[in-house]
Amino acid sequence: MANAATAPTSRRKGVLIAAAVLLAAAAAVAAVLVLTTRDPADNTPRAHAVRACADATRFEAAVKSNAKIDVVDKHLNRARAEAHKAEVGNSLYVGLASGMEALRVAIDRNDGQAARVGIDVVRTECGYVKRG
Repeated sequence: MANAATAPTSRRKGVLIAAAVLLAAAAAVAAVLVLTTRDPADNTPRAHAVRACADATRFEAAVKSNAKIDVVDKHLNRARAEAHKAEVGNSLYVGLASGMEALRVAIDRNDGQAARVGIDVVRTECGYVKRG
């Protein structure tokens, strides 16, 4: 009698495990499809510049809210990386990348003048990006 009672429970566990494995496999396939079918427009210099400006906005908000340096650095480093990709693709974005570098110098050297220059340049360049 004990075997008859545990057999359905054991079978249910097997079905649940198989379902979990299939679900994980489906999620992995979906992730690969999403990553490989990304819109080519996402890799244009302008798209990189737009993302750089979005990260610059997050950076500025983190600085204003006195966030931890790790958070501030994360946003600035992402902004710099996106600005660099934009600059490599189109020299129109050299100013944006330079402004990001000025902000990096400002943080690394605690340089107020570099911060003012970087902020002004990034705001100006992001204004062009938003309009363009």
